[in-house]
Amino acid sequence: MSNLLIPNSTQVPNILLDLIFPVLKESERAVMLYICRRTFGFQRDADQISLHQFVEGLTSAEGYPLDFGCGVSHPHILQALRTLERMGLIERFPGRGRGHVTRYQLHLEPESEMVRKVTILQHTENARKEIGTFCDLFRKEVHKVPISPDKRVRIVQKKGTNCYHTKLSKKPSLEETKSLSSKPSVSDASVQDVIDGWNSICAGHGRLPRKLKPTESLKTKIRLRLKEHPEDEFWETVFNKCVDSPFLSGRSSKWRGATLDWLVENPNNAVKVYEGHYDEVPAQTE
Repeated sequence: MSNLLIPNSTQVPNILLDLIFPVLKESERAVMLYICRRTFGFQRDADQISLHQFVEGLTSAEGYPLDFGCGVSHPHILQALRTLERMGLIERFPGRGRGHVTRYQLHLEPESEMVRKVTILQHTENARKEIGTFCDLFRKEVHKVPISPDKRVRIVQKKGTNCYHTKLSKKPSLEETKSLSSKPSVSDASVQDVIDGWNSICAGHGRLPRKLKPTESLKTKIRLRLKEHPEDEFWETVFNKCVDSPFLSGRSSKWRGATLDWLVENPNNAVKVYEGHYDEVPAQTE
């Protein structure tokens, strides 16, 4: 066996390879491995990783690829990140300021709920099935179970068994309901993050408007869209696609160019940009 690859290697914790990876979905494994590479591979505890890097990978200053990312589409990356965070296997620290780049790190400490349950269930008769069922509960929670502001969703072990189910705590009192409804669901800081993201990524590119001074009407629209898409990675992708698209940036002269007000005007515009409806289509060669 050649020793040439040994110096350029990344350590992967045994618990991931032995017990956790076999019960994860392909997209979840790919995300975990990419975070391993970007953290342990460079002797770091955490690293800034954009959604674009998860999907497409890193490039050098000269434009050459340093890696090819996870090989998974944007929607599957977002879903995997939500699920892994809910499982307690990763931690995310939302970025502030330019680019909104979020920092990620693995969370494999003994107090992690997933690690704790896996180490217990590995000694049961149907260990793999039990661990897989436990993982599915988190996925269902992310997909279907609404997480209320007071986080009343819990995963509960059935008494005397190794089976688990999701459970809601008792219905909040009238006073608690009024208290929850009176709190803004989207913070002013989150709204300002979207505005700062537009100003830092989009402003001044092509025909895109320069740095804007937001109105109350614009802030209200942003709050509505943040309820639908609270992820920093979603907005980072949308803004970068606005810059890259000749149509959205106004470089094609077919349109004046997108504005932040247009993006948040309704539930569809930003989603269409995110899904690539306005991406440049390469010219076909014969």
